[in-house]
Amino acid sequence: VIYDALAPSSESEPALREAVEREVGAIDFLVDAVAGVDNKMIDIEGLPDQLIDTSAENVLGMIRATGLSVLSTARALRALLADNDARSDRVASILAISYLAGEKVDLGYPGGLSLGKSVLEATIRRLAVELGPEGIRVNALSAGPVLTTRGTVMGITVEGIEEYERSAPLRHAPTASEIGRVAVSLLSPAMMWVSGEVVHVDGGKNLLAPVDRSLH
Repeated sequence: VIYDALAPSSESEPALREAVEREVGAIDFLVDAVAGVDNKMIDIEGLPDQLIDTSAENVLGMIRATGLSVLSTARALRALLADNDARSDRVASILAISYLAGEKVDLGYPGGLSLGKSVLEATIRRLAVELGPEGIRVNALSAGPVLTTRGTVMGITVEGIEEYERSAPLRHAPTASEIGRVAVSLLSPAMMWVSGEVVHVDGGKNLLAPVDRSLH
């Protein structure tokens, strides 16, 4: 099923729901993980680091792509998720992927993307309250840097990962498979009563204050 969560409409959301219901019926979980965006909407490779230098069009584009795609998809599939029962072990779950820049300033991360992640985490908290009575949990997973194709576009390098591991309390940058195992755990009945949380999977890096070396 192909669904443009960045440009939802009164026709596309019911079409997605009908297609998923036809193929699988009720669903137990939804993972919202934007791996890339249409360059016609956002020039992600050309995003400036500074928010003040980012155009209004790119800021709004990143909010839609990073912050609001989960809202659109959750709205489209809400009825299928709500077929579960909060009073049993069939509590449904929504999981989104965030990053530390959504809650703390990271000057090495584009300001427009940071704003999008902040909107995402606020959306997660609000949806957790609104959808909880329907038996739907909503959480986010905030991961450290991973060396992927998209990560390299964002400036992640092998050297950067090594430097990250030297400073992280656990001296490790979790791999994609390790992050995936945490995601599976969050979606499982073992975490059935956890909702509205942003779970950090970053080797403890989120605990440290950023260091501005220009001050030393």
